[in-house]
Amino acid sequence: MRGICGGGLLILLSLFAYPLRAEELLDSLVTPERPKEWSRAIRGFRGEHNFMVSCGLVANNWEVSLAGYNESFNFKTKGQQLGFDYNFHLPLWKGFGYVLGTRLRAETISPFSLIRVSSVSFGLPGINLGLVLNSSDHFRMGVGVEFGWHRIDRFHLPFDNVKKQISITGESRAYRLSMDYFYELSWAFHLEYELAAFTYQKSESLKIQKYSKAWSVGIVKHLI
Repeated sequence: MRGICGGGLLILLSLFAYPLRAEELLDSLVTPERPKEWSRAIRGFRGEHNFMVSCGLVANNWEVSLAGYNESFNFKTKGQQLGFDYNFHLPLWKGFGYVLGTRLRAETISPFSLIRVSSVSFGLPGINLGLVLNSSDHFRMGVGVEFGWHRIDRFHLPFDNVKKQISITGESRAYRLSMDYFYELSWAFHLEYELAAFTYQKSESLKIQKYSKAWSVGIVKHLI
């Protein structure tokens, strides 16, 4: 009995003297029922490749100014947007990390707005930068900024004695707040709120600005 107790005491002392790292403990949980991918997903940070398809509603405020006219012209549009994202997640500390990626987006305009803006415009791939926090194996939150371009094939100028329609490509920037809920090992629901701005300026004569708010939902695929 004393030998058993002494052996148990030595084991306890060795555990305190040489504690296992969290990664080693998680590796010990890997079984045929729990593959290594499962261990990696709950290790604290979902890294590397993430793909997403999203759709949402967008509200735009436009401001158009032209040299020679004392007042700017303002109008509003509403529509829908469809996006495809690729992001690469890299860890910094525990569940906290940063994101690099890009997004391709198409935006449609409601029918009553078609007299001023073409029915479909495109957000051209730019660069996404962000910070992400993996709060648990199910929840992930992030903030980010995107710098890119937006293409509008037909824009109707509301001024007299001016060419009525032009095609424009301007700089865009967007700020995002998002949350992912992983309902399976590598699949998640995505919620996102976005504030965006678009600017097109042709020398000093013509300036077109758009300020947008968008609410989106999507599906995320994390390649483990």
